[in-house]
Amino acid sequence: MINLLVPQNGFLKDGKVFPFLAPLYLKSFLESKGVKVVLSEKPVFSEYYGITVSTPNRFEAQEIIKQIRGLEKTQKAKVVVGGPHITSYYPYTDVNADFYVQGDGQYPLEQIVKGGKRTLQKSILSAEEWSQLPRPDRSSSDALEYLNRFKYELDGCKATTMLVATGCCGKCSFCSEADSKVRWSSVERVSDELFDIVNAGFKAVYVFDDLFAISVPSVKKYGVLFAKNGLKYRCNAQANFFTRNGEEMAKTLKNTGCVEIGVGFESGSQRILDLVGKGTTVEQNLQTVQIARKHGLKIKGFILIGLPWEDWYSLQETERFIQDSGLTNFQVAVYYPFKGTKIRKDMETNPISAGLAFKEGLGAYAQNGIADCVVSTPFLTSEQLAEFKTHLENKYKK
Repeated sequence: MINLLVPQNGFLKDGKVFPFLAPLYLKSFLESKGVKVVLSEKPVFSEYYGITVSTPNRFEAQEIIKQIRGLEKTQKAKVVVGGPHITSYYPYTDVNADFYVQGDGQYPLEQIVKGGKRTLQKSILSAEEWSQLPRPDRSSSDALEYLNRFKYELDGCKATTMLVATGCCGKCSFCSEADSKVRWSSVERVSDELFDIVNAGFKAVYVFDDLFAISVPSVKKYGVLFAKNGLKYRCNAQANFFTRNGEEMAKTLKNTGCVEIGVGFESGSQRILDLVGKGTTVEQNLQTVQIARKHGLKIKGFILIGLPWEDWYSLQETERFIQDSGLTNFQVAVYYPFKGTKIRKDMETNPISAGLAFKEGLGAYAQNGIADCVVSTPFLTSEQLAEFKTHLENKYKK
């Protein structure tokens, strides 16, 4: 038996908004292989424990491991950790476990529970394997208990989260998912997932994919399933793809039940956008806001300051973008160079020319919780970046 556990995201102001989906995927896969799985918030007696770790919650994960080691009957139990932090940081991590999994955890976990000996296991599922995975568990009693701990509303409706695809073909140097394999779920699996979501009492869904709104045909292909199930949804969009499809993209999203899009605008400076390989223009960002509003789609923008070579002029350009676009629903974060990103690699190989310096911190982009402001550029201190973040939020955000 394996007990799957999830740290509580204590670094956030409210860690009970979006659930980690990985445990639900792992649970359904392992059970399809005959492995008994218990999903819980606190450790229960088990032979194996699996913990999903992101960089900001690595300290909480370590505390959970201490609890496990302290249970008398679990002295011989084995702890397995995986997730984005382990994938990018191992062996440079202070999370002490018996097994470490990089990448997709399905097959490594099965092998470990069935007697595997290798301390480090790596696995990247092919697009075909991903498309045919069992849908994440949203029907068992412990899965439902887990999901109902989170309180997320979308357009006044009880909502949850899902993935239609993973990976991103973008080349943003600040993102660990940049230029990664894109893997789409089959239409049949998405249809079955939405059936489970409706049965669980949810009326809306946030589709977490980076690329859901990449083309009109793909939105139609999956969007019709949301409409068929009477579900409202929110998705993420990228300005270059959104504007490439013109108003037809906005119409298709609206007609299939989309009520809001989230867009990573990052900066109002074309120089910064080009330096980080964003692949968008300031004009495309402005057009995205205009087109979305014209067709009744709410829009939330994500702004990232403190990128390499940021200066006072580029910050002023970002403020001007917020003014010109009329954005009032946005999140400002100060960049944190996670391992696994091109920027971090540049900083480690040639720190003088990287245009960025930082001290290791929590690694949180929290909007209202404990957010790290630990980077500086040749022109701006971390304190100045933190002050500018507060300025933008106080002046323009509603």
